[in-house]
Amino acid sequence: MNFAYDPSTGMVSFSGLPSTLANGETLSMDYRFITPNLGTFQVSSSISTTTSESSGSNNAEAAS
Repeated sequence: MNFAYDPSTGMVSFSGLPSTLANGETLSMDYRFITPNLGTFQVSSSISTTTSESSGSNNAEAAS
């Protein structure tokens, strides 16, 4: 797995992840970072698929 950091936006993008997962298979990542002391720090993640799903409600998360 590789990552790229864009300092102008603070966005981190990951690549080299599996292109497919079998039904019921999971992929977990642990991502840690040190934030500047500027108050609230917004974090979000999302997953997309080219295969239709019965529910997409578990494909995004956000926290601060």
